[in-house]
Amino acid sequence: MKEGELDEIHELEYLFQTGGSLKESNLPVSLYAKLEVFEENRRKAEATRKERKHRAIRRQEHAMRRSQRSRALRERTRGKHMLAMEEHRAAKHAVALSTREQEAQWQEQLVEEKQQFVEKARKKVLGAKKKLKRMRRAEDNTSEARRAEGRAQRIALELAAKEKAAQLTQSKSGVVNAVKEQERQGALKVDNFRYENKVRKAADIRLATQQWKLEKQRAEEEYLAIAEEKKKAAQAGRAVARRRAEEVKQANSQQAHAERDIDVRVQAAKARVLARNQVVRMERYKQRFASQDEANEFGASQLKSMYKYVD
Repeated sequence: MKEGELDEIHELEYLFQTGGSLKESNLPVSLYAKLEVFEENRRKAEATRKERKHRAIRRQEHAMRRSQRSRALRERTRGKHMLAMEEHRAAKHAVALSTREQEAQWQEQLVEEKQQFVEKARKKVLGAKKKLKRMRRAEDNTSEARRAEGRAQRIALELAAKEKAAQLTQSKSGVVNAVKEQERQGALKVDNFRYENKVRKAADIRLATQQWKLEKQRAEEEYLAIAEEKKKAAQAGRAVARRRAEEVKQANSQQAHAERDIDVRVQAAKARVLARNQVVRMERYKQRFASQDEANEFGASQLKSMYKYVD
């Protein structure tokens, strides 16, 4: 660095230290303005970061609440569906159990009626055989006339027995037909019961399906409403962010203009100080040093040899 520049720097430091500057402190105006702009931008950036962090936290909380609502809705819908299916299975099991119990009861009743009919027929046949044996033994002990009478009675009894057997056979056929008719009626009852159960089960399934569809539609409408609210909130947030960004941009532009104005004023003040210092320095030079002409004249003079004795 040149000696003249060092002198200018020392003079500027002297002016700042002795109060020759426009400010009371030694901090330059431009540096102070830059520090002030930096601090303001730092505060705005910190506020923007906090706002962005707060928005991120709110978005995360909103997403968590939405996920919890969706999970609860799915669990509630699944629970209702499982409850309806469980009730349907329980009703189906109860109907099947009742049907099997009714069929078993009908089978037991049919077997019991058959056993009673066979027992009655067997008793009648045994009674007829015993009576026939007694009559035959009585015939052996009677006379021929009485044998003839006995044979006639036996023939009549045999005819009566055959007729009775025919009646029993016919009665048995009637009982069998009645039992078959009862079985047919029972089968019809079972078929009708199964058909009615099937119709009732189909109606229950349709009702459960309709309720599930309504619940699903309501959940979809709720989800769409929440999505619409989220969309509006996002649009409002983006609008606020754009407005704040525009405000920050405008504030930064104003700060930049103010900083440039301060730099211009500082440069102008510095130029005035330098010009004044240059004038002062020239005056000091004139006071401390002689001109070139005077120096030449002094060099040609005889007094030059005496210069070393001058303090």
